Amino acid sequence: MSVDSGKTVEELLDLINAALPYFEKLKFSYPQKYTDHPILNRVLSSNAMKSHSGKSIEWRVVVDDGGEAKSTRLYATKEYNKTDKLKKATAPWASITTEWIMDRREPLMSADAEQIVDLMKVERATCEARMANKFEEYCWQTITSEDDEFGSFRGIPYYISKGASSGFTGKSTVDRSANTITSVAGLNANTYERWANYFDTYTDFDGYDAIADLEPMFAAMFKAWMSIRFKAPRTAQDLEPLNPLGNYRIYMDLDTLLAYEFAVRQYNQGQNFGYDVGKFNGMTAFNRTPIEYSPFLDIYADADITGEHPIYFVNMNKFGVDVLKGDEFYEHPPLILPESGGNVAAVNVDLTCQLKCEDRRSQALLCVASE
Repeated sequence: MSVDSGKTVEELLDLINAALPYFEKLKFSYPQKYTDHPILNRVLSSNAMKSHSGKSIEWRVVVDDGGEAKSTRLYATKEYNKTDKLKKATAPWASITTEWIMDRREPLMSADAEQIVDLMKVERATCEARMANKFEEYCWQTITSEDDEFGSFRGIPYYISKGASSGFTGKSTVDRSANTITSVAGLNANTYERWANYFDTYTDFDGYDAIADLEPMFAAMFKAWMSIRFKAPRTAQDLEPLNPLGNYRIYMDLDTLLAYEFAVRQYNQGQNFGYDVGKFNGMTAFNRTPIEYSPFLDIYADADITGEHPIYFVNMNKFGVDVLKGDEFYEHPPLILPESGGNVAAVNVDLTCQLKCEDRRSQALLCVASE
């Protein structure tokens, strides 16, 4: 590779085309312990990102246990009746795009070919970071109607949603005016009771002045935790990647977590809460289940969709991501940006994927009761 490559933007295009085959393919990096991508990290650590083809994603979910098990006696007759326990869920693809760029003058400022290659590597690495940031953001958003193509991305609030009353009533609240749409991923939650997440409300905490203000929240959390048979890490080793117990998480917005922390820090010793609402392995926890702050809940929390001060119980073992085969960080051939005066080349990068939930019944949402 000649250091003089890049005197013209055409030579820069040749330089990029020559280097691309020698670079490792772009991908989401293995989860790092201190990154701000809790959902992406959980997906990666559980190896739940799969490549598929097709015009949309499809997966099977269990909607009924069949009821074939029953008591019997000597010489009893038996009726055989197989029920359809699996139904097909479906969702459209969603696409994310970004790019990395180079100015033809940058290679001229580099001392040798190695520096040019390193510069390209840095530019491509920023693409991975931007994709990860946008993916995490989309995971905390949802469509506002079935016709809305907000990136077509179905995030956690789509699969774990508000219900009309306490219990396994979580529907899709995409119809803001009537709140009557009950289809989630093409399956009606009224028809299939197992295809509904747990939902409950709690009384709003009035500041952080008294522990009594927070007791309704604790009670609702205990009820949700038991209702969905939530699990928790028992030892620090359970938090390691690929351990299913490490994929149970509780997510809060900042105000809710501050209120929770207030109780833990100010009242834990006197009230002897212990592990119920104490710390686990240095992290804020509830029944040893780590609680994480999601800044996107501060941005996108909506009374009609997530409720106020939402608390999400997420079992990431039941979530996955399908990636469109052939569009997994697809890097387009470099092109010249006309608006740059012929000085800048860009490489567009596309990713088509979709979040899916295999079991809504193992997820829960709590929020402040509407006044």
